[in-house]
Amino acid sequence: MMQYKSSWLFVQLQRIVRIILHRLSWLTQLLKLVLTFPLKRSVLIGSPEHGNLGDQAIALAERIMLHKNNIRCVEIAGGLYRRKSCFVKFFVKRKDVICISGGGFLGSLWKLEDDMVNDIVLKFRNNRIVIFPQTLYFTSVEDRKKFVEIYSYHKDLHLFLREKNSYELARNILQETKCKVHLAPDMVLSLNTEDIKPQPTNTVLLCLRTDKESILNAETKKAMDRFPASLNAETEYITTNSPRLILFFQREKELRIILAKIKSSRLLIADRLHAMIFAYITGTPCFVFDNISHKVSGVYEWIKDCGYIKYYDTSDFNGIDFSLLSGTPKQFDKEFQELVAAVNGVV
Repeated sequence: MMQYKSSWLFVQLQRIVRIILHRLSWLTQLLKLVLTFPLKRSVLIGSPEHGNLGDQAIALAERIMLHKNNIRCVEIAGGLYRRKSCFVKFFVKRKDVICISGGGFLGSLWKLEDDMVNDIVLKFRNNRIVIFPQTLYFTSVEDRKKFVEIYSYHKDLHLFLREKNSYELARNILQETKCKVHLAPDMVLSLNTEDIKPQPTNTVLLCLRTDKESILNAETKKAMDRFPASLNAETEYITTNSPRLILFFQREKELRIILAKIKSSRLLIADRLHAMIFAYITGTPCFVFDNISHKVSGVYEWIKDCGYIKYYDTSDFNGIDFSLLSGTPKQFDKEFQELVAAVNGVV
C-alpha cells in the first residue's frame, strides 16, 4: 500500500513540475515579447509544444535559420497564442515581421492549427506575414472558399509551400489576391546532423501512422512486419510522436534521441513525412510510403536523387529492392534564400 502511495505521489509531483515549467515557459515568451518591443525583430507564432517530433524539428530548423541570418526572433507557442492572442497583438508593432511556423496543417485536416493561422492573418493585417513551408490540402469546397476569402484580406502575405502540389494549388486559388506564393523545401531539410554519432545495429525500424492521414492497408502492414526477417534483422517499431509536452528548452534533446536511433539503424520503413526526412538528414536508407495529403511523395521530390531514400506506392511493397546504401545528404541552403529575403523584407 505504501509503495502504491509513493508511486502515486511521484506521478503527481512530476505532473506539478511539468505544469510549473510550462507556465514559466509561457511567461518567458511573453516577457521577451515585451522587452524586445523597441528592437527590429520577427515574431514566430505557432511553435509546437505537443509531442510531434516532426513539428518540433521544423521549429528548431526555423530558429536556427533565423539566427544564422542574424534575424532577431521572439518565439510564441501556438497554445500560448490561442490563449493570449490579444496580449500578443498589443505588443506587436507595425514594423515587426510575423512568421508562422511551418508544417502540414493548412486547409481541412487539422482545424485547430488552421484556425490559428486564419486568426493571425486577420489580426495582423498591417504587418508583413511570412508563412513558413507548409502543405495545403482541402476536403471541401467550403474550406477552400474560406481560405481564399481570409487570405485575400491581407496585403503583404508571403505563403511558402513545401511541395509542388500545394504550390500549384495555392497559385491557382490565390491568383486574384495579393498573396505572394513561393516554393521552398520543408525546413527540417536544412538541419545538419554530422555531430550525432551512430552506434550501428542490425535493426529495421518501422515508423507508421495510426491517424487519419494513414492510407496503408492491413495487408501491406503485415508485409512490412515480415520484411526484416528476410534480412535476418531485428524489428523495432518507433514513433515520431511523444505523449509528453515538449517545451522549447527540451526540443533539441528529444530530437537528438530519435535522430541517433535512426542514424544507428540498418533501415527505416515509414509513411510519416518527417521520419523520411530524419532518415535523409542522417544518411539512413529508407523505404517510404505516401499519406492522404500526398505530402510525403511531394517532399520526396526534393531528395529523390540522393540514392538511399526510395518512395514506393502502397501496392509495391513486396517488390522492394534492398540495394540501397547510406549516403551523405545534400545541404539545402540556396533553396531557402527567398524565404530569408521575405523575412528581411527584401521581396
